[in-house]
Amino acid sequence: MRLLFGRRGQMPQGYATEICHRDKCYARMGEERERASRPFDPGEVRCMKIGEFSREFQVPQHTIRYYVELGLLVPEVKNHQYSFNEDCRADMKLIEKSKAVGFPLKDIHKILSLRRLSNFASPEDSGQLALYMEERLRELEQEREQWEQRKRRLERRIADLEP
Repeated sequence: MRLLFGRRGQMPQGYATEICHRDKCYARMGEERERASRPFDPGEVRCMKIGEFSREFQVPQHTIRYYVELGLLVPEVKNHQYSFNEDCRADMKLIEKSKAVGFPLKDIHKILSLRRLSNFASPEDSGQLALYMEERLRELEQEREQWEQRKRRLERRIADLEP
């Protein structure tokens, strides 16, 4: 103990503050772990730091930061740390669904902006979303036709190689 505090047995300046600060952090981290282990209650307003948010969606933290940089996610920023709320959770779910059907991030940004402004409340907004989806469907059909052409060309080459 004596070596820890120096020759005169005095605590270095700022040492007690660091310990107190760390105790608060550990206590706060324990509360967050306890809260994270409980089942999600939709009525509970819950903010998460980036690590917990990335674990919930099984996405790397650098991807979350990239989405924030692009404006896909809009968390609160406190003391240079992101705090993700329920709106961010809803946005991330929409990002995942949109990516699953092949929307590029640029189009996902348009969809999120539309939802943030109107929440698809009016028929015009729902119609705009339908237009985005129909456009993506046409793009997927074109891609499928291109893949089919490539497949037929490859099958012809294979047939030409057979004796």
